[in-house]
Amino acid sequence: AALPARPAGLARGREEARGLRAEVWARALCRDVGVKYSLDGLTGNIFEAHRLLAHAEKAGGAEMQDKLMDVLFLDYFERARHVADPEVLLAAALAVGVPDAQRVLSDPEWMKEETLSQMQLFGRGVRGVPYFIINGGTRLSGAQPTETWEEIIEQELEKAERS
Repeated sequence: AALPARPAGLARGREEARGLRAEVWARALCRDVGVKYSLDGLTGNIFEAHRLLAHAEKAGGAEMQDKLMDVLFLDYFERARHVADPEVLLAAALAVGVPDAQRVLSDPEWMKEETLSQMQLFGRGVRGVPYFIINGGTRLSGAQPTETWEEIIEQELEKAERS
């Protein structure tokens, strides 16, 4: 799918422009796959969602974890549900058949250490998703427009030529 044209008024500031462009781009991508993209839902600490996802992987492998992640993404991005809400998490887990979901959500120690370890390992410096680390150096947070990727690829090729 072609990216939408650059919205008017993007000269307000580089970071604000990138954010706006990324949101327009994300809306277009979601529209192309039939997802109504919305950022109307509440945000907050989603550690409980991570614990439940870790349990889903342990209980049913990557396939179960992926199914749960799909439901949670739709809950947040399309249905504007608060994915830190235990009722939303439980409904999502039950919808995909995650065993012992109620027990996991009612026991704050369940999978806590495993989840913290995973988050520390993969989350250093992460401030948004998706998060990219290119060749161990350049880091990008959030969806990025094509122009940003083109610039990064050019920089990485130049670095490789100098090496």
